[in-house]
Amino acid sequence: MAPFVYRGAGKRGSPHLSEAEKFCVKEACLIQKCLARNGSREEKCDDVIEFWRDCVTRNQIRLEKKKEKEGK
Repeated sequence: MAPFVYRGAGKRGSPHLSEAEKFCVKEACLIQKCLARNGSREEKCDDVIEFWRDCVTRNQIRLEKKKEKEGK
């Protein structure tokens, strides 16, 4: 599994975030909290990281469906 890398910039967001990632900032913050509590050991935060990845995937699907709907 690839290491988690959050590219956000807090509440202001980041121009580097995908459209789907912008909807998952709260989940990314949970990862940062977990990493801080656990000495930056990713293996201790696998469940929180997976929660974020699920959020991004759900939003990618939602955005693709929205784009398809607008295109018709």
